[in-house]
Amino acid sequence: HPKRVPQMADAEDVVRGLPKRDDFTPIGLVLNKRGFERARDVGIAEIGMAVIASETYNQRNNGTSIDGSVLAWLEMAAEGAVPQRSAGAAAAFQVLRQSR
Repeated sequence: HPKRVPQMADAEDVVRGLPKRDDFTPIGLVLNKRGFERARDVGIAEIGMAVIASETYNQRNNGTSIDGSVLAWLEMAAEGAVPQRSAGAAAAFQVLRQSR
């Protein structure tokens, strides 16, 4: 979402500006269904999704619970609109900061 990650606001323009080459396949990394739709709609051939292994971090980063992310990914993969799909767990550990 452009408000959560302003650097992604013009992602579609960046992808459209990539040269078309036989030896290059752009890969998209999404956090939710809207990101999936944005990537699919500009012709990304391979889309992956990050599901954060920490419930708090996933809520902050993806805007939903871990279960919500997994369910969204299953729905996206079921669409079959993209030939190659993958999902992976990210941030499998957390560093806890202790104040002194």
